[in-house]
Amino acid sequence: MTAHFLRPLSLILLLFLTAASRPVSAKEKKSSTIKVNYLALAAVLVRDGHFTRALNVLAKVKVPKQTKSRIQYHTLYGIIRIKRREYLEATRHLQLSIRAGQTKPLVYLLLTQSHFRLLQYRQALQALKKDPRKIQNMSSALLLHAQSLWRLRRLKQAYQVLQRGQKQYP
Repeated sequence: MTAHFLRPLSLILLLFLTAASRPVSAKEKKSSTIKVNYLALAAVLVRDGHFTRALNVLAKVKVPKQTKSRIQYHTLYGIIRIKRREYLEATRHLQLSIRAGQTKPLVYLLLTQSHFRLLQYRQALQALKKDPRKIQNMSSALLLHAQSLWRLRRLKQAYQVLQRGQKQYP
């Protein structure tokens, strides 16, 4: 009984191996080439925490000319560089993404954080002021704001920021 079922299975296996071993023409290879969206792949890798792999993927991408892709490219590079504690490069790429048209508050917060890590407290305060409506009310932004003021010896203003934060986040 078992031999009866093996015969069709072996025939299928033989056909499969024969078809798989035939040479593939150049035309067939070209038509089966898959285009990879490296920016999307890098975004997924960043989201999943694979920063080195995402950096390797982004290295394959030329700086895009389209505004939306350019924004995404520089934003991803900035995020990766911050996660790798490469703050100078992070600052450069985040500034380029903002110049390209990036408007998300998180990017301004990351830029502030990057300036702060580089001990550039005045620039950190300037980055916070670029989008004050949304950033200034985030608890992490309030702390960066107060710490930057404190490092610049503007203690009264730092205390006021902390008081405002305490009212918002009791």
